Amino acid sequence: MNLHEHKWASFKVSDIFTISTGNLVNKSKMQCGNNPRITAKATDNGIDSFTDIAYGFRTNHNCVSISFLGNCFYQPYLASYDMKIHSVTIKGRELNRHIGLFLANQLNREFKKFSYGNQLSSKDLARQHVLLPATANGQPDWQFMEDFMRQKEQQILKPTIEKLCKQLISNEIGGGNAISSITSGKHLILLNYLILEKGSTIRNRPAMRTEIYHLLGQQTLTMVLLVSPTILPLRQTQKLVMGQMRA
Repeated sequence: MNLHEHKWASFKVSDIFTISTGNLVNKSKMQCGNNPRITAKATDNGIDSFTDIAYGFRTNHNCVSISFLGNCFYQPYLASYDMKIHSVTIKGRELNRHIGLFLANQLNREFKKFSYGNQLSSKDLARQHVLLPATANGQPDWQFMEDFMRQKEQQILKPTIEKLCKQLISNEIGGGNAISSITSGKHLILLNYLILEKGSTIRNRPAMRTEIYHLLGQQTLTMVLLVSPTILPLRQTQKLVMGQMRA
């Protein structure tokens, strides 16, 4: 898939997105909790803290956050939004991770002109335009955006997964738990990706089993998460995965 060969068009933000804006909450009402608080931070997806969500908090989920400084992030989780932090969802369509990441990248390109001296208000946001891939009839090509990001994800993940699997085998070849030491960071994200993207369908799809088998290689049988989220010892995982591959 080639971005340069696909048709592009300019779309007014208010025509294709539903816009919401956060609000100021007195810090005395903020209690430590599990929900992200999205602010104008340019790092960590804009997350400043984790709080409980109480009455009066403005929230959104599965959206793209846009700060008054023009910083944009895809936000898959329920979060509360600080004052001057906007969020957008697609009109008439459910956003997903791949489209959300594509949009966040494009909106960042468009909104880098904003700063403390030139802040992006909700009214300004509605009037902005963004360049996006378009269909033959001039509508945003959401399917192309999703397919393109899935392709890029595979290109990035494949060598990383192979490296991770080899590292797991090298570290754990003596026995014991094959993945117990992988508890945070990008390794956990990769394992979660394998569960969410592959685990629910692999059992009943021989073609997918073959695809993953060739993708990861015969020596990476410790990756039991491809077929089950259960954490098992190395020898048991080898037996389980081999059984799944042969089924």
